[in-house]
Amino acid sequence: MNKIITLLAILFSLNTNAQTWKIWPNGPNPVCAGGSTGVLVADSTNSSNWYSSSSNGRTIDWYTSGTGCTGTVAQHNPAGSNAYFFTAPSYATTMVINAHLSTGQCLSYTLTVDQPPVTSNSPTICSESTATLTASGASTYTWNTSATGATIAVTPTITTHYTVTGTDINGCTNKHTSTVTVNTLTASITANSATICPGATATLTASGTANSYSWNTGATTASITDSPTVTTSYNVTGTFTNGYTSTATSTITVKSIPFLQILGDTVLCTGNLGFLVVYGTMGCSCIWNWSTGASTNTITIAPTVTTTYSVIANGSNGCTSYTPLTVTVNPSPTINC
Repeated sequence: MNKIITLLAILFSLNTNAQTWKIWPNGPNPVCAGGSTGVLVADSTNSSNWYSSSSNGRTIDWYTSGTGCTGTVAQHNPAGSNAYFFTAPSYATTMVINAHLSTGQCLSYTLTVDQPPVTSNSPTICSESTATLTASGASTYTWNTSATGATIAVTPTITTHYTVTGTDINGCTNKHTSTVTVNTLTASITANSATICPGATATLTASGTANSYSWNTGATTASITDSPTVTTSYNVTGTFTNGYTSTATSTITVKSIPFLQILGDTVLCTGNLGFLVVYGTMGCSCIWNWSTGASTNTITIAPTVTTTYSVIANGSNGCTSYTPLTVTVNPSPTINC
């Protein structure tokens, strides 16, 4: 009887050792990164109940170093236990897990830890501009603004962070944060204004740290010179290295000049006296400067030949006006006795 029992034990042992053992996942492969948990089972192919099956009397040492059944034992299973519990790391990787059976077999299993490589751009914009954010690396996307889709448009007034969550075909997720940097106006330009008399020129100069300038006259230099006939406004736009622009306005004010009119004797006979009177614009506080040297508004003349007289009025605003008048001198008639 004892011989029969011994023979049966030997036959059972031979049958068990002849079985092909593998490591089976008791769940999906790949698994998602970021703390996903799972179970691997070392078992023979003829077992239909992985997790609850025993190790058929074997002890199992589990290794996660990826160098085979050597190194530090990550988990030891006594006889009757064949499950290895794992937690996926927080990053995408490939885990090679080995199981060393007490029968001498070394089993190996490759577990893929999935995490989509989600990325998104971080643009720099000027204030009041719109930025386009584009995510990639996954199948679907959800932004912290509640928007969905790979691309969104935002118009922040200050530097703002946006987070996008991407999900791949395995249902695994990953996040990425974009920063939209808003360049507020930290630099500006100024331009001088000028006041001139009619006929004079003025130079306007834009100053600041802009890289380039553009005037509404078409000029692209920092300074322009002009001689307007009426008061005129000028706009200059400066562009900075970050793409921001600043605009300044200059004005050339054209002052008025006194309106002059000379009245009086415009035709005289030789030897006769005449009078010329200059009239200025109402309210003109003018200083008169005649070509004769007189400084009154009325002068007496006695030309012997046709002569042009002129007067310059110096207005109180600093502008002058020039007016000429020609007096024709005719010969006096002769009387023969």
